[in-house]
Amino acid sequence: MIPSIHPGKVFLRHVLENNWSLKDAANATGIDQEDLKYILLEDEDITPEIAVAFEKVTGQSIKFWLNLQAQYLACESGNPLPVNLIEKAKA
Repeated sequence: MIPSIHPGKVFLRHVLENNWSLKDAANATGIDQEDLKYILLEDEDITPEIAVAFEKVTGQSIKFWLNLQAQYLACESGNPLPVNLIEKAKA
């Protein structure tokens, strides 16, 4: 099993690597600053719309972001997805 990582944590790395403020990240993604803050704090899940916005600024696919969210939720529920199932989803 792979560890659960919230998509907000992954996107936060992108924000930090680009030396963006929260306002910069909100402007780049088109996501409301308050909503983005809760995602980065791992208090809110991402939606398909958020995945589209993250794809536009990171180059990581929508599928990547949604799979990351699904894995995170599965781990949080105590039922992590097997790695081979995740690998099949990437194909």
